[in-house]
Amino acid sequence: MLHAAKPLRVAIYARYSTDLQNPTSIDDQVRLCRQYAERQDGWAVVKVFQDVAISGATRGRPGFDALQEFIADGGCDIVLFEHLDRLARDLELLMLFYKKARHADVEMHQPHRGKLGIFDIGILGTFAQLFLEELSHKTRRGLIGRAEAGKNTGGRAYGYRSKALPQRD
Repeated sequence: MLHAAKPLRVAIYARYSTDLQNPTSIDDQVRLCRQYAERQDGWAVVKVFQDVAISGATRGRPGFDALQEFIADGGCDIVLFEHLDRLARDLELLMLFYKKARHADVEMHQPHRGKLGIFDIGILGTFAQLFLEELSHKTRRGLIGRAEAGKNTGGRAYGYRSKALPQRD
């Protein structure tokens, strides 16, 4: 008698960085991953993890940490994410995650690239970290320019209220 193979259990991870980004980004990432998983033979999404408005360079993200525990507990066979930079924008974090996934015999997949290996993680992870570093330099440059022009470099200062300017005729 022939037995059907057990479906591969898939965990999806989605994240966006700041509260200035569109909250539907998580839904869009999950939808893309679900559609990809449905097109694969024998894949079944068993759990979705997410982090809302948290940088990929941040350690201690609740969803990311829960995903790692899920992997360690044998909860899935595949981790699926829109792009590697959704998992992390820190090469050290990515490599540690990769090692933990490999140790648990869990594959890492990205819809537009398929299964990722050590080479993919190293190259794509380096680009993700470089992007964040460049963004940091550009943000700092912009803040210095605003400060030198006598403009506010942040949100509303503590203890101050916005006052509407008088209307001109």
